[in-house]
Amino acid sequence: QEFNKLLLNLMESALRDSPSSKVRRFIPDMFQGTTSNITRCTVCGRESKRSMKFYELTLQVRGMGTLEDSLKELCKVEMLSGQNQYLCSNCKRKTDAERRTGIDCLPPVLNVQLIRFGYDLLNFRKKKLLDNIGVPVVLDMREFTEDGKDEKDEKLVYDLAAILHHQGTSANVGHYTIDVRNEYEGDWWHFDDKKVKQIGPDICNPIKKSNPGRSKSRKADEKDEDYVPSEVKRKKPKQVHSSSEGKKTHRNSKNAYMLVYIKRAGPKEMRPQPPTSFVKKIEGINKEYLNACEKYDKDLSRLQEHVKGRRELVTKVMEVATAYPSEKEYVVLHREWLENFISGTRNEDDKLAMEIHPPDEKQTELLCIHSKLDPLKRNKMKRIKKHAWNLIGSNLDLKCKDLSVCQECAMKHMGAIIRKKHWEKEFTNLYELLQAKPKPQKGFWISKTWLRHFRSLVQARKKSSSLDEKVKDKDGFVIEIPDDVTKDLTCDHGGLIPGKKNRKLVSTDAWNSLMKKFKGRPYPAIQNDCEICLKAKMDSKISDQGQKRKRRREEKKAQTLVRVGKGKAENPGPFPPKRGVYYLIPHAWVISWLDYVQGGTTKPSKLSSEDLLCQHKKLKFSIYPKHFRSNGTEPGEFVFVKSSEF
Repeated sequence: QEFNKLLLNLMESALRDSPSSKVRRFIPDMFQGTTSNITRCTVCGRESKRSMKFYELTLQVRGMGTLEDSLKELCKVEMLSGQNQYLCSNCKRKTDAERRTGIDCLPPVLNVQLIRFGYDLLNFRKKKLLDNIGVPVVLDMREFTEDGKDEKDEKLVYDLAAILHHQGTSANVGHYTIDVRNEYEGDWWHFDDKKVKQIGPDICNPIKKSNPGRSKSRKADEKDEDYVPSEVKRKKPKQVHSSSEGKKTHRNSKNAYMLVYIKRAGPKEMRPQPPTSFVKKIEGINKEYLNACEKYDKDLSRLQEHVKGRRELVTKVMEVATAYPSEKEYVVLHREWLENFISGTRNEDDKLAMEIHPPDEKQTELLCIHSKLDPLKRNKMKRIKKHAWNLIGSNLDLKCKDLSVCQECAMKHMGAIIRKKHWEKEFTNLYELLQAKPKPQKGFWISKTWLRHFRSLVQARKKSSSLDEKVKDKDGFVIEIPDDVTKDLTCDHGGLIPGKKNRKLVSTDAWNSLMKKFKGRPYPAIQNDCEICLKAKMDSKISDQGQKRKRRREEKKAQTLVRVGKGKAENPGPFPPKRGVYYLIPHAWVISWLDYVQGGTTKPSKLSSEDLLCQHKKLKFSIYPKHFRSNGTEPGEFVFVKSSEF
């Protein structure tokens, strides 16, 4: 309904620039009608009329039995009295009046919008009105128009052309379908997205296909056009409108949302016919479509017969296909080929294809370099009985080679499995020894870094299904461990590096087992640290502590300068200095000095006056505020420091 409004507006705008007046007026002449709000004073009888144009009539469905009832509701007279009295321009005062809506002019194509959605004042939300309404197949508008009440011909008689449905019980979600009448053939068709089905010549008595297997669930019933919730059914039974001959004249629906009626052409009002060339083109397209449908039906029938035969063959094969270990006569097939034989394959267009290629094409993927079955590809193989293969081959005219497992590759593969299991057992036992807690003052020191690499190797080896000697981690890198288990513990002087942070004590049994596979310098548990490295470490520690104490003293003595460096104080000296001894220091240097005394590693550069003095040994610049730190938020280039601070 909203799309119809947009489409008509767009078409009217597009045709507005046409040189032909008929083309410019095509949309209004075809779809536009006129209504009037008529008010009649009951005292003087004078009528006031205000006309409005419309592209669709909006009618109520709540409490209405048929569309004619909705039209009567639209045109009924309303009394204006009491506080709603009408101000009559002829009587010059407020009087009682009658107000109604009159239909002045109707278009050839009449669009009717049914008000299916309302507002629930109890729950404060929008809801769908599920009232059933009878939609007439033939709509006589003579009794509802101002000029047609005295007409006797069929000038204002309309035939139903389309019904738009809103499927669902909620106002927030739903699905739209439409029933459309073929004007030339008279048949009705139902459109549901891509699904199209024929209803028949009578919209009131559609052709329904029986489906005994369908469940009678509420969810399925809601999709039916004539479904009405139990509460609605209890309130008002569905009415059946019929003619004197007993034929239904109305289509009852709770989902009808928009209706399209077409005026019957009178003797002087013949509808325009499309050009002959256009008609021939459409006929050619229809012929091609019918031929394609006929071809599709034939292909479908042939495919169904093929599928039926294949299903019977697959059933017979599966009954006798299982080959037990003791079976002597068997055939080895590619697993994928057998699956395609059972369920069919999909081609490039993602359509099932029933053609089966010879199994030899797939069997080549199972061969080793010796042109025999590769034991490493056993997960791609499937063994079936020879009798089962004879059924397949005789029905599909296929042949298959008898292949055997390569003994050479099998022995090689078995040797790799044995080596892997032996490695896993040996290294797992070694890792458990390394994790065992040694006796006090017994055992040997090894590197913790080496132990972490060794643990990663053992765990990755257990998880890996590969038989390769090289093992990769989760990122794809080969895990390698050093041969020397104490390389990280030996200093440049050939002794034990001070500190136990990077080493671990293992038992004597673990050390002896390690030495069978790896190498390393023995460092017993009672081994003393290297005296040279230990002395250098102590000297460095003492030096660092001395530097820290010196920095703390310096920071404590120059508290004002520290505040300047942190931006928490103004220039500590007079601005500019009036008396006393002051030093002129770059503000950037103060910041670098503060960073150093608070633990930084970079010492500030040496102070020099060469950048401040000219060739006459005077300052290069005048002492103005822009060169100095004037406040606590805007840093200047230099600061004045008292001699005691400096």
